[in-house]
Amino acid sequence: MRHKNPMGEGARRTRTLLDRLRAEQPYCIYCGGRILGDSVDHMPPRTIFDLRQRPKGLEFLACTACNAGGKKAEQIAGFVSRLLYPTRRTHEVDLELRKIFKMMVNNHRDVLVEMFPTIEELLNFQRSYPTLQQFKALSVKGPLINAAMRTFAAKMGLALHYRENRRVVPTTGAVIVRWFSNAQAFTNRIPPEIFQMVGSPDTLRQGKFEVRDQFMYASRSLPEGDVSAHYATFRLSFAINAFVVENTATIEGYTPGPNILHPGFLKDKPS
Repeated sequence: MRHKNPMGEGARRTRTLLDRLRAEQPYCIYCGGRILGDSVDHMPPRTIFDLRQRPKGLEFLACTACNAGGKKAEQIAGFVSRLLYPTRRTHEVDLELRKIFKMMVNNHRDVLVEMFPTIEELLNFQRSYPTLQQFKALSVKGPLINAAMRTFAAKMGLALHYRENRRVVPTTGAVIVRWFSNAQAFTNRIPPEIFQMVGSPDTLRQGKFEVRDQFMYASRSLPEGDVSAHYATFRLSFAINAFVVENTATIEGYTPGPNILHPGFLKDKPS
């Protein structure tokens, strides 16, 4: 008698991908090469994309703790990426947007409250961005939203560094991150040298299906592979910049700060 395999097709694909990533190198790419990886991490995650329809590519080996430690930041970044620019308005997408907002209310209410602008911030927005008055203003100055976006940017930076060089950033390394709102982009307040550091933009694609309208990224590394720069945009809502070094001792005048995160930082994050 033949028995059905209890493992579904999706689970089999995940297992095959996990085996392939382990064969390439066995360690979690976010831990500094200290912990064996035991799960597949998609960066950026499926929750960034409309109806979770994400082409293959940019899949990485992670440990359970780092995979879980990045979830909160990923949920918040996914919400921010849809605030002003849902890519397409269909009934299914509208339902998904409602679910995402409900998730934020249930899990990250403090972040939502922080993002409501004060009267002073609204007036400042009107003075500073006279050409953007058709958009609703939200505050992105608070510590909670900034901590989440720094976490998301640093995770993206470590992932893209590995994608570029096939090397895990060791514990001696660091990711220096910034993130930019769409208001900064629309008013040309993103430093132009960022675009000079990175290469031509790319996106995820699978056959004819691609997500350029939702996610684009560009990377460049030094020939030695120990330093890399990355820039990624998420719809027209926000962008991240990550500068990765494998040894902070090579940075003259290096001083730790809130925008500098080190491999292993995800282990301290609540899931």
